[in-house]
Amino acid sequence: LQLADFVYRMDYSHWQQYPRYLEALEIRLERLEHNLEADLDGVYALDEHMERLANRANDKAISEYRWMVEEYRIQLFAQPMKTRMAVSPKRLNKMWEKVS
Repeated sequence: LQLADFVYRMDYSHWQQYPRYLEALEIRLERLEHNLEADLDGVYALDEHMERLANRANDKAISEYRWMVEEYRIQLFAQPMKTRMAVSPKRLNKMWEKVS
């Protein structure tokens, strides 16, 4: 959620989800001091997907993949929050194959 010009490139429907993303961040921060190891496990689980996004940051074709990664972040760090879609490493890899 921190691309340089994301404000100008993001659809309104995604803006509407920002309260959820901020809530997920708050949950993650609350848990961080008590469970750093679990947080690091989540970071490692996201690494591959974040690297893919960084390498194609300006590619509009990967938009759906990008938002799946954000939902995966909620799944990893902010349970019991619900994700907007079913997301898993397998689904992310399948989507990546589709868009790359």
